[in-house]
Amino acid sequence: MGLLQDIQTSVGTAFDGVLADAVRDVEIVDVSGSDYDPGSGAVVPSEVRYPTRAVVEAYTALEIADSGGALTEKDLRLTILQNEVAVDVTTEMLLVTGDGRERRIAALSEDPAKATYTLQARGS
Repeated sequence: MGLLQDIQTSVGTAFDGVLADAVRDVEIVDVSGSDYDPGSGAVVPSEVRYPTRAVVEAYTALEIADSGGALTEKDLRLTILQNEVAVDVTTEMLLVTGDGRERRIAALSEDPAKATYTLQARGS
């Protein structure tokens, strides 16, 4: 087993164990291109949904204050295992949280081992 696989296994085990209370089902939504609807004659965006799970948490008041306006009180931080989502996540995608709310991915980072994504999801 390589280092990446070890990290993903360990974090996945934590998602199932000690972090289970913070883990939520979410969907990454790739809205790209468009499809023609012959019934209405309209061009509609094409959506592909990728279900996954994430540790969801709010940013602290100190993080928001120190962000220089980059974070708001409505933003959430989500940590997602890269091997559990079937697409390379980008800031062009949307996120649907377990409560059904659609959020924009405002920022995205990955750890140096490329085992997890950390998303800043902006709600309205």
